[in-house]
Amino acid sequence: MIACGLLLLCFSRKQYVGKVLVALGFILLVISSYEGISGRILRSLESQYSPINLSQVMAPGGSATIQDSVKWIVVLTSGIAGDATLPYQLQVSHHSRVRLIEGIRLHRMLPGSKIILTGGTGFDGSPEATTMSRVAEELGVSRADMVLEVESRDTKDHPLY
Repeated sequence: MIACGLLLLCFSRKQYVGKVLVALGFILLVISSYEGISGRILRSLESQYSPINLSQVMAPGGSATIQDSVKWIVVLTSGIAGDATLPYQLQVSHHSRVRLIEGIRLHRMLPGSKIILTGGTGFDGSPEATTMSRVAEELGVSRADMVLEVESRDTKDHPLY
């Protein structure tokens, strides 16, 4: 909307329409940036997919009932800081840390499972999955229980590799 308005402003005699489109586009952008609005949109999308119900996976005694069917836990990265002087835990973005901690929690509850960490090369040249694996190691996950996927560049690419 903003782009159309700018095109009209620059290359057309319809200045008024261009100004209206730019103004409306900017107002829509600002309104949708507020957490109340964006949160509702996000919740409506997230509510379509229920989280894993561990009571269906775990037997009453705590052992996995369908352990063999849960072999992989995929953790998608959500960016890292390009500052190599920071400790690994601080290089990983907040969302990546939350995802990693949940993946580790599930991994510990599902013996025999492995964690797939996905994330290609970040801005500093090191793969995001490698940085995440270092954090996971510091949190007690062995290298043998992790598989790194370092080729993907974005969420669309994660399933391809």
